[in-house]
Amino acid sequence: MARPGAALGGGALGLLYGGSALYLLSFDCTRWMMFGKLSPTRLTAGLLVAALLALLLLTPLHRLPAPAVLVLLAAVLVGLGGWEELRVRRAERAVGATV
Repeated sequence: MARPGAALGGGALGLLYGGSALYLLSFDCTRWMMFGKLSPTRLTAGLLVAALLALLLLTPLHRLPAPAVLVLLAAVLVGLGGWEELRVRRAERAVGATV
């Protein structure tokens, strides 16, 4: 908060990106155990977040300012939400067309 333009450390990146990836992938694991199905959107988003974490930690991108790192993560998560909403609406229209 004191230096919003500063880069985040590896620990903070790990918590933000690792925690988000863990949430998305554990959601998919739970869905698999309960219904025998995966959520391709959550699986893809979880793997993308994990890949971004590796990219941020292993390249000079770890020097990005905190707001840029947060915007990147937010873009993935908001994109996931938007994509899932679009899929639900398409499914509702398909069901409505057959009824």
